[in-house]
Amino acid sequence: MKTTSARSTSVRQYLAAVAREPAVLPADRRHELGSDLAEHIETALAERPGSEAEILRELGDPRVPARPTG
Repeated sequence: MKTTSARSTSVRQYLAAVAREPAVLPADRRHELGSDLAEHIETALAERPGSEAEILRELGDPRVPARPTG
């Protein structure tokens, strides 16, 4: 797995946007969500090298995952 320093600026910015979302989720859940997203992105990049922009577009607005559903 890549380390944070090896992630591109776009990926770091996306994950930072998720982490900045206000307290709609507890801090531990936001951290877990960020970790899960980072792992998903890294797995997708391993399967589809060179498609970073497409993968981030598929994930959508980085602020949306942190909002509660239902």
